[in-house]
Amino acid sequence: KDSDILRGDGSFLSETEKQREFGAKQGERFDAKKPKDSDILRGDGTFMSETEKQREYQAKSGERYDMVKRGESDLWTTDGTMDDTTVNKSEYAAKQGERYEMRRPRDSDLFRGDGNFVGETEKQREYGAKQGERYDAVK
Repeated sequence: KDSDILRGDGSFLSETEKQREFGAKQGERFDAKKPKDSDILRGDGTFMSETEKQREYQAKSGERYDMVKRGESDLWTTDGTMDDTTVNKSEYAAKQGERYEMRRPRDSDLFRGDGNFVGETEKQREYGAKQGERYDAVK
């Protein structure tokens, strides 16, 4: 009968062969260890604020000779007056130069005219508008 086929007579596995072989498994791992704080950077409490270079190259006073201030020399003292004009200055002093007299040009009467004014030009007179000659129209 058909009902006997579907009934089954044993245990039923809900996993496939592939799922059993390649399923998620717990892998081997080392225990996680947190690193401890090191006391290297803490120091022992003493602190030197001076560097090695500062200790070696400190400011020292060097040996010097004593400064001797000399007195004024008689070479620079002069008796009398000093001539402050140079040869060049005396030869080429500022002098009044020679110039022509300035003359202002006189106005010309060319554009003033004598009062007569012609309102038309030569061209306008020659080629002005005129009444043309015509033949009578024949019908």
